[in-house]
Amino acid sequence: MMQRLFKPFQLIFALGAIMLLASCGEDEPKKEEEITFETNPDAFCAANPFDGQCCLPKYDVDCYCSEGTNATDDTENCCLFNYNPTCFCEANPEDAQCSQNFGVDSGLGVIFDFENTAEPPADLFDPAQLAQYDGDGSITAIEGNHYYSLAVDLSDPDNPGWSDFKYWPSKMDDNPDNDGEAQIDLSGLANPHLNFWVNSGQDSLAITVAFRVNDQDYDKDYLFKAGTAGEWKLFSMDLSDVTFRTNYGDPTGKINELVPEMKFQMLKVVFRSATWVFADPDNTRYNANIDAISITDGPIEQLPWVK
Repeated sequence: MMQRLFKPFQLIFALGAIMLLASCGEDEPKKEEEITFETNPDAFCAANPFDGQCCLPKYDVDCYCSEGTNATDDTENCCLFNYNPTCFCEANPEDAQCSQNFGVDSGLGVIFDFENTAEPPADLFDPAQLAQYDGDGSITAIEGNHYYSLAVDLSDPDNPGWSDFKYWPSKMDDNPDNDGEAQIDLSGLANPHLNFWVNSGQDSLAITVAFRVNDQDYDKDYLFKAGTAGEWKLFSMDLSDVTFRTNYGDPTGKINELVPEMKFQMLKVVFRSATWVFADPDNTRYNANIDAISITDGPIEQLPWVK
């Protein structure tokens, strides 16, 4: 009799246990399938924006265009001002970011741009014969397609090498008797500035400039005594506020005081691997690259895409 009584209760208990188990199973969350780049790249990169697999134009154009040579090689995805301003400005010449004209419309404008590669720059003095166009193959010209270079191996301090080139109007024509006529005349400029771009790659750098009047040179001490870490750096020199010296002697005075009429026979830019370069054990090369030399009425500004 007792056995018969327990059987219905056993059946009810068993059914309850099954329902309870089923109920617990419904409350447990289902385990989501792991999202990977291979299975769902959009979702993966949304959740993992800094993962290396997402360094692609679709997900992270900054990462992609900053890698390797993508900035210059991939003009479809990286023809953007921040990564390839040359490409961008060719496609968008009216964009405000592309308005730099290197001083062409101010003062005397550009006097050297090194685009005429058929001959060396005017009145070149290159005793070591080391100066050349585009000498550092890892550097792109800041203006046009070419720049001028002097690179020197510093392993031989007794033969440092140096070079200069001169903007000398009277020497650049066929008339040998017009020194007094073909002059660099800055007298009509309210605020004359000498501007040029330099890039030392990863090496040391020294550049100076000089003006000549009546066969007398007035030169500035070294303008740079350190490298530019691979960047083009603009130097815009206020000619009314710089002390020059006479023929590499002691400082003499400001150029507008030394030459009040502000008329010159010649402008000379000198690359020089000076003794201080050799004194630094970290310096193994001297490397000077120069481009877009101009004389303007007022300073020009660093290009917005150059650091």
